[in-house]
Order: sequence, then structure tokens, then C-alpha cells
Amino acid sequence: SAPPPAPATPPAAAPAPAPAPTVTPQNARLKEKLAEGDRALREKGFAAAIVAYGNAAKLDPKSEEALFKLGVAYALAGNHKVAILKWEQVLKLNPGNEAARRNIERAKKKLSSGPEVKDKPVEPAPPPRPTAAARPELPAAKPAATEPPPAAPPPAPAAAASSADFEKFMGQAEAAKRKGDAAAVLEAVDQALSIRQDEKALLLRGEALVILKRYAEAKYAFGKVLAINQNLAAPLFGLGEASRLAGDVDRAKYYFKLYAGSKASDVNPALVKKAEEYLASH
Repeated sequence: SAPPPAPATPPAAAPAPAPAPTVTPQNARLKEKLAEGDRALREKGFAAAIVAYGNAAKLDPKSEEALFKLGVAYALAGNHKVAILKWEQVLKLNPGNEAARRNIERAKKKLSSGPEVKDKPVEPAPPPRPTAAARPELPAAKPAATEPPPAAPPPAPAAAASSADFEKFMGQAEAAKRKGDAAAVLEAVDQALSIRQDEKALLLRGEALVILKRYAEAKYAFGKVLAINQNLAAPLFGLGEASRLAGDVDRAKYYFKLYAGSKASDVNPALVKKAEEYLASH
């Protein structure tokens, strides 16, 4: 007799679907800060972009996108040295990031050639990790710019004189501030800044320009302070005040919110109260 038929093979189980990516509060905050930076960068608010991307990088120090964009913001604000440091951090995370490598070359060229260089300083969009299938069509990278030999240090007496002159002009600016003479503050602080770029001098310049109703110039000065030292709160309030007086409510609210929430050591409780009152009324 014929053998009994073999039992039917049970159908293979369908593969389990891939688990949905976990959305944590930290990831959500990271995306929010990156979006804030993108928005500020589109509006050429480089100081705001530095703050937003810097906060994103603090949330995730290994975020290639946050560090890349932070470098872009610093470069567009004119601080190419810090931009290079950020892109070097990107290369430590991903040595294949050619856009970061090219931006470093351009920034070094900018530093060595001075302000007359006309080429595009940065590639603003952070690239995906390179793959053979999706390699962007870009011109061949230029050979890395060599650093110029260090200039000989100035003679000691001249350096001492410059330092003394800087302190003299800063003293004049502080005295003029106490007298409420914004024009004299601006004159003295500009002489100090011709000797050395200094965050305190730039803050005084921004404050004087606000009083003189030169709000765009004031915002530029406060933005340069943030490009030098992102850990200060005073320029955030200055940016908010200049924006408020210029009638830019949205930008004023943005900076006042940053100031009111700042944990920096230079936060002034009286100014926090003023910022919070503005936020509550708008």
C-alpha cells in the first residue's frame, strides 16, 4: 500500500517588524534645538544659531549634525578658529566627513589670507555619512592650506604700550558710561577694540549703540561677544533689548527667553525680572 502523505510543512513565520525608533525627551529636545538653529541661520541670526546649536551639542556631544552646524554658525559669525575646532570634532566622530574637511581647509585659508578672500566659507548643510551610492557631486578638494609661519613677536616695550593703551581706553569708556555719555563710550571703546578684540569692550560697545538707537550695529556687537564666549548671558539680554527697541517682538522674545533661562554666572536677577515681564506681556 502507498505510504501515508508527509505532513504539510507549516508556513514560515513572517519576520517580526523592526521596532519603532525610541523617541526620548532628550532626542526631542535635540531636534528642537537643531530646528531653532536652522531657523536662526536662515534668518542670518548667527548669534542665535550659535546658542541653539551649542545647546544641541551639549544635549548630545556625539551629534555630528549639531557639531557640524555649530562650526558653520561660528564661521558665518567670523570666528573661524572656533569653527575649525568644531569641524575637527566632527572628523573625530566621522573621519569620512569630507564636507567638514573641506570647511577646515577653507577656514584656514580665510585665516591665513585675511578678509579679502572671496570664496565661499562653508558648506552649510551637514552631509550624511558618505556611501558609494550617494556621494555628492562636488569639486575635488583643494590641497590643505599650509599655515603661514608665525610672525615674529613684537618688541616687549611696544606690547606693553599696547596693553597700557587698551586699559586706558577701557577706563575712559567706563568713566563715560558712569556719566551716561554713550557717544564718548563708543569713541573710547572703538579705540580699545582697534588694539584688541575683547568681550567686555564689545559688550560696552553694544550697550552704547542701543542707547544711540543704532540697533542693527548693537546686535552685531552682541553677536560677536557670543562668538567669542558662548557662556555669557549678558549678550543675550543685549540682543533681546536691541530687538525689542527695534520692534522685532519675535526675536526679542527669543533672546529674553534664553536670558531668563540661562545658568551663566553673569545673569542679573533684575534683568531676568525685566525679561520675564516682557515675555508675560507679549
